Amino acid sequence: TDDIDWIEAERNYIRLHVRGRAHLLRENLSRVEASLDPGKFCRIHRSTIVNVDRIQAVESLFRGEYLVMLHDGTKLTSGRGYRGNLHRVMGKDG
Repeated sequence: TDDIDWIEAERNYIRLHVRGRAHLLRENLSRVEASLDPGKFCRIHRSTIVNVDRIQAVESLFRGEYLVMLHDGTKLTSGRGYRGNLHRVMGKDG
């Protein structure tokens, strides 16, 4: 799991983004989330989990959403309902 940058849901599959490559697996995102270390991975959207070690910057957007920028240049948008998760891993109250 150390090599995973981020994970996205695609219907009945998940796409693992690992060192610039993508791997499609038939798996449920919630099941995968339950097996990951919550100190290392953070769900930022109903369809996105990110490796917190890959986060380079976080910018506040409108209505409680955030733009999460990864070290490789990937830009992900967090969902409002997941901002508490993002605050937790970034060391903020919220």
